[in-house]
Amino acid sequence: MPSTKSYIDVILPLAVPNLYTYEVPENFEGISLIGRRVIVEFGGTKQYSALVVKKHQNAPKHYVAKPILSVLDDISFIRFNDLDFWLWIARYYFSSPGEVMLAALPAGFKLASESRIALRSQEEIPSELSSSGHLLIDALSEQPFLTLSQVRELLNVKSHYRVVHELMEQGIIEVFESIRSTYKPQLETYIQLTSKYISEEQLQGAFDLLNRAPRQLEILMAYLELSRFFSGTLVPVKKSELLKKSRGSGASLKGLINKNIIKESKKTADRLAAYHTQASSALFQLTVAQEKAYQDIKDQWKKNDVVLLHGVTSSGKTEIFFKLIRETLDKGSQVLYLLPEIALTTQIIDRMQQKFGENVGVFHSRMSQNERYELWMKMRSDQPYPVVLGARSSVFVPIQNLGLVIVDEEHDSSFKQFDPAPRYHGRDSAIMLAKMRGAKVLLGSATPSVESMYHAKTGKYGLVSLTERYGGIAMPEVQLIDLRDSYKRKKMKGSLSFDLASEMHKVLKNGRQVILFQNRRGFSPFIQCRDCGWSPHCERCDVSLTYHKFLHRLKCHYCGFEQAPYKLCPACGSEHLMLKGQGTEKIEEEVAALFPEYQVARMDWDTTRGKSGFQKLINRFAAGDIDILVGTQMVTKGLDFERVKLVGILQADQSLNIQHYRSNERTFQQIAQVSGRAGRKGEQGKVIIQAFKPEHPIIQMAARNNFDALYELEFKQRNQYVYPPFVSLYEISVRHRERDKVIQGAMDLGKILRKDFGNRVLGPEFPVIAKVRNFYIMNMLLKIEKGVSQRNVKVILHDRIAEFKARPATNAIRVVVDVDSI
Repeated sequence: MPSTKSYIDVILPLAVPNLYTYEVPENFEGISLIGRRVIVEFGGTKQYSALVVKKHQNAPKHYVAKPILSVLDDISFIRFNDLDFWLWIARYYFSSPGEVMLAALPAGFKLASESRIALRSQEEIPSELSSSGHLLIDALSEQPFLTLSQVRELLNVKSHYRVVHELMEQGIIEVFESIRSTYKPQLETYIQLTSKYISEEQLQGAFDLLNRAPRQLEILMAYLELSRFFSGTLVPVKKSELLKKSRGSGASLKGLINKNIIKESKKTADRLAAYHTQASSALFQLTVAQEKAYQDIKDQWKKNDVVLLHGVTSSGKTEIFFKLIRETLDKGSQVLYLLPEIALTTQIIDRMQQKFGENVGVFHSRMSQNERYELWMKMRSDQPYPVVLGARSSVFVPIQNLGLVIVDEEHDSSFKQFDPAPRYHGRDSAIMLAKMRGAKVLLGSATPSVESMYHAKTGKYGLVSLTERYGGIAMPEVQLIDLRDSYKRKKMKGSLSFDLASEMHKVLKNGRQVILFQNRRGFSPFIQCRDCGWSPHCERCDVSLTYHKFLHRLKCHYCGFEQAPYKLCPACGSEHLMLKGQGTEKIEEEVAALFPEYQVARMDWDTTRGKSGFQKLINRFAAGDIDILVGTQMVTKGLDFERVKLVGILQADQSLNIQHYRSNERTFQQIAQVSGRAGRKGEQGKVIIQAFKPEHPIIQMAARNNFDALYELEFKQRNQYVYPPFVSLYEISVRHRERDKVIQGAMDLGKILRKDFGNRVLGPEFPVIAKVRNFYIMNMLLKIEKGVSQRNVKVILHDRIAEFKARPATNAIRVVVDVDSI
């Protein structure tokens, strides 16, 4: 029977499976709580900011509802349709609402309490306390409280909890929870004259005071210039700008403050201002082919809300996007523009800001948490950004009036989140978001995913093609090199065939640039003993360690483990340790030796780790400071350079050896995308593809840029072997630190699932890399044919996994479900 009391269901920022219910105290009864954050206790005395999703009068059956402690927001923090989208993500991608909340919100909004300790009384402190106990009491006598992390640093012992427990047991200290926010506003220091010198007459007195202080006088004169003092309208002056202008020191500035001539003040700075630029160019006139594609897109939108734009590389898809964005903004709606890896596509950001200026808000993983927080606050304000440009997590940004979603490079696997949950796909989630908001969607790619093309050909999506490059430039000339023959005839210079090296000399001599693609970073993928065959492997993962020469370290690319290289083989004692294979670091070294008169640079995860690392490298290459760029798949993403004449693909068929149903598709996409970097402006470019099996059908299709042939092949094979788009694919991973328990647990779970799903369940089997971060892994695939209720499948799957986890022998085994696994 419903209670007279009111209750709320909330999402906690934790990976708990269900919503949690709390009681609404009388003093909060008249407040509309849905969509607001409230402070609640969970798990003892720990406090969190939870999000209210429902209000009702039904008390929970299995526990006593605690009261909410306070309400954080004056108005709804999240709107109803945002909540609906979050809950759809949780349901569809087999995750908890709390995991979605953790992924969606910047850290500054996810408040949690931290444990703090304080003295109860300093009377009668026992003398027999440990030295650590006395040290802690001394520290607490000088400040009101310490956090547990501060206690750990202070005591510098392995178990600081033991000391805290000792003092609690004796009633000397108390532990309490205090809500903390990780967000800190950025403060900027400004300089202004004191009230004593605000007129020209009064200022003469300041000059007299500084008669013997020339350095301070220079700072004052610089301030008067920067502030436009004599114009009558003062301009705020930043301390940093003043010191730069005057070339003065902090000590000289402090002297002016001590003489009461100037004073400092702190103001909150806008972190997002660094991303703002003024619009500097108008939209240009579309070509005949672009205009036709643009009109076709608008016509297709009359029948389908989602349209796929299949345009060859350098066909000018982006300019069509810009025209559609401008039309959407003119209607008063907002735009979400998704890119696979925003930090790797700085050129697109620059072009967007040139067209739309301060109307563009940027949201990506290399922004600080404080920057993300401020962008969210901006989007919740009365003047949000009309355009949000970002990676997959941008689907969670609160866009109030969404009119258009553009997903550029829609085929890219970076749109899929792998770990942690929710394991959502940014493209597919954006399509659902647009459906919920009544917005249009445009997917763009030169190499569409097989699924998207299937939907387009079967009428679920509209389809528009753009088959010619902008300006009528021909697609690059392609030359295939058989590495088997080149190695046999000794026609290789390191990793480069004679033909590739010769073409590079010709191109560089003419003042053009070269891109070399090798999709493996590091110097050598592994080291091997020549005598006994031993290789160093990661202690935590089932992979060999990669040698990085610049750092002179062996590193694991899965967990980050690293160590110093071996001098002798630990197995047989031999000193003959050989470097095997080649990564981008080795290619860079070889190329620099072959072309010493030219500048060589490398673009991979190791060289672009910093926030601006990629931007600086791209700017140098665009300015012509770099002649040869060696890179991983980063060089395939959104790069547009006028002077790139030649692209070399060093081991084109390497990815065909990967045991995955998408190997053909991904290999074709990589070759076609990196080939598209050549000859984008002016003259035709050239691509040299090195492969051990250049006769392979996929290599041949990529060399001819024959996407239709790839699609027909994949359509037949996936239909025959039952893979997406003909089924929905669930990957179920069983993980544990003990190998035997993983094997037994996976076998048991497989038997349970087959009771409901029969031969739709494949496996379990160990993946190629069967151990990652000390966890052994076994995988199963669940194939569900189209037409079957996905919601029912997920309900059954959830119940069967819960049944499996309820067993004492298997409750410690982790089970991870990846929906629409790619």
